[in-house]
Amino acid sequence: MERSQSQMNEVRVADKPVALLLVELLRQRLSGVLTLREGTAHRALYLQGGLVRFAEGSVLRELAGPAQVAAGLIKQASFDRAHALARQQNLALHEALASARVLTPDLLKTALKQQTLEVSLGALSMSEGVHAFSPRPLDGPGAPPDMRTSPVALILEWARRGPRPAQQMRAFLEERAQLRVSRSPELEKELFALKSLWPGESVTPAVGAGRTVGELLARIKEPELPLLYALSLTGLFVLGTSSARLHPGAPATAADEDRHKVFSPKEHELRRMLFAERDRAKDASHYQLLSVAPAAKPEEIRAGFIAAARKFHSDAFSGLELGSARKVAEELFQRVNEANQVLGNAKERGEYDVFLDRKAKGLPTDVGAILKAESVFQKGELLFNAGKLEDAEALFREAIALNHAEAEFHAYLGMTIFRRRNRPQDAQPHFDKARALDPRLASVQVFSAQIQSAQGDDEGARRTLRKLLEQEPENAMAKAEAARLRAKAVQPQKKPGFLAGLFKKS
Repeated sequence: MERSQSQMNEVRVADKPVALLLVELLRQRLSGVLTLREGTAHRALYLQGGLVRFAEGSVLRELAGPAQVAAGLIKQASFDRAHALARQQNLALHEALASARVLTPDLLKTALKQQTLEVSLGALSMSEGVHAFSPRPLDGPGAPPDMRTSPVALILEWARRGPRPAQQMRAFLEERAQLRVSRSPELEKELFALKSLWPGESVTPAVGAGRTVGELLARIKEPELPLLYALSLTGLFVLGTSSARLHPGAPATAADEDRHKVFSPKEHELRRMLFAERDRAKDASHYQLLSVAPAAKPEEIRAGFIAAARKFHSDAFSGLELGSARKVAEELFQRVNEANQVLGNAKERGEYDVFLDRKAKGLPTDVGAILKAESVFQKGELLFNAGKLEDAEALFREAIALNHAEAEFHAYLGMTIFRRRNRPQDAQPHFDKARALDPRLASVQVFSAQIQSAQGDDEGARRTLRKLLEQEPENAMAKAEAARLRAKAVQPQKKPGFLAGLFKKS
């Protein structure tokens, strides 16, 4: 029986763990489908630009629906009906749930996000079986639902749930006890997510000063063992003096592959070129990879792609011995192809431009997290205005965990805390953080005026608002607060009652 291309490309999970593979795909910002088989179970992870866009599989407990049944959001009978419909019409379960109107659009979106998380965690937990990655674009008709999540966030959640038995994790780390540790760029970008999932962790702060895996293993708390294991396994912690990823069954190094090989002058020159291009491309943007300007027109991007693709395509090296440089050429060709896919799509190019801008400013770059943070903040703002302060505070804190660089989030959190506790000193650190991010943020000044008024200093509140309105005469929030203070000033003082007057005279 003839094997499919996917089957020919299959790799054993024991040789390359899924977590390690996901980080490699993230580094290369690849798009395509990662299929996984373990016994009768199968899973598919759809990756776009290295992020996990969606995931589905055959393990029922990981799919949309069962969690909503358990939470009482949908009835078991309704779910069973949709499940039967999916099997009868050969539909994905989430499509059947939507078709049968078992879940509302909002509930379905939540369920699909949960499904993507659970299927991905199921894939990360595989210790046996095989996987294969097939590169292909994921936009256009028939594209899977967009639930994009960073593989780093998934790996951190996998670690939080305990990826392997403690004895196995400790043995893995002890084998690498002498290797020095540093943080990878991918981990640096996701430190805010790490702090959110692992508050107070001592693993990443201990990295530095040439410490080894053994020294970290001796310093950390026992519950943090899974975190150290996951970061070391995947290459999010770089072990040793090179960026080689250490894992069971690791392939030979480049030096091993090139040993005893003889290269012609032309092959030597090509190898030098490829290694130099690899170093140049390490931190290059998609525009730099294609040698085009950020304002390049579509036809210029296409021309840049064709030139770069010809340079690194395997046909350019036909019949030549390149040794380890051939893999470098393949990786460069994949990077160039990914750059073309992103820059050739108007929506993806717009998102990528936002990513580059935020990266240059040192801001969080996970677009999905940024958009989710804004949505969570807006829900918190509605609760804040409705006086539901406890719920609002929780949502503002969640928004900050997703995007700590938005000044408005800190300002509203500070005011919510003041309204709950009536202690200006509790709100002040959050106002200070907001001002540090945006010194001209109007909401901080309005909230400060409201606190001054609440503490009986109406004149101080008026001065604060006057200063703001001089800078922003049309600021609606400031104008409304100023009007409230004027109305308060002209309100007639309530006269004391008859008995109160008698007591005062006496």
